[in-house]
Amino acid sequence: MTATPRSAPPAGLAHAVIATGLGDADQLRAWRERPEQLAALGLDPTSIDLDSLANFAGLAEKIRHNQCRDDLPLTFRLLLLTGLEIELFREYVPHSLARRRQGLKLVQDRLDGLLGFVEGWAPGTDPMRCLVRDMLRHEHAIAILRCAVVVPAAVDPGEPARTAVPRHRGHLVVHRMRHDPRQVASVLRDRDPDLGRIEQGGWTFCYHRSPEGALRLLDMRQEVGDILLAIDGRSSVEAIATGIFGNAALADQLVAVLEQLTQCGLLEWQPSEGTASCD
Repeated sequence: MTATPRSAPPAGLAHAVIATGLGDADQLRAWRERPEQLAALGLDPTSIDLDSLANFAGLAEKIRHNQCRDDLPLTFRLLLLTGLEIELFREYVPHSLARRRQGLKLVQDRLDGLLGFVEGWAPGTDPMRCLVRDMLRHEHAIAILRCAVVVPAAVDPGEPARTAVPRHRGHLVVHRMRHDPRQVASVLRDRDPDLGRIEQGGWTFCYHRSPEGALRLLDMRQEVGDILLAIDGRSSVEAIATGIFGNAALADQLVAVLEQLTQCGLLEWQPSEGTASCD
């Protein structure tokens, strides 16, 4: 028996579906989840490869982020080497579209949006996605701090004490990583990178931009990172000690740690009365 050839969809309808799928990520996702919706439009669901259309939309999204390549060169290289670039941008399309509709179209907006998405896109069970996430965190922090405007605070530093309020000096970002981005960068800069050489473990990094304009990367203990993350420019040492340790009585010991971080240029002090939020 000779099989009846499948008739091609009307050109105009097919073109309309393709154009809609490329321009409306939510609709494309709906068609992929329920292809029978295409039948209601008069189109055979098997006549259009929706997965290929989604991949093409991901390619278009990757090209749309070419503005970010100068800030994320190693992240893009890693995406290429791991074969994750189209997968990432295909899944990011609806989120990116929503941000563009909100007017978030500047390079910094694209950097922020991509990092925010990848934080949820990289589950702890997927080592390659976590590697991409860590490299993106690293390059994003450097890019954002490089462009940050840091104005020295004109406040009385006060006397470090239990009731005093510490705050970050300048701009500060803390990330916990499974990889050391410095070692990853060394591997990626090889002519023929061997991703198997990339080490895994646990690191806490502080990215700091001081009022003097210096940008530095500090490798620190996780406990110190926890303290820096708990400082919001409004809470006293007693409140921070209660939040971290569950015991305000440890505030005196915490003052000593915070004074050391102040000497390192990471923190400054202000009186607890009339405080302003941190930068």
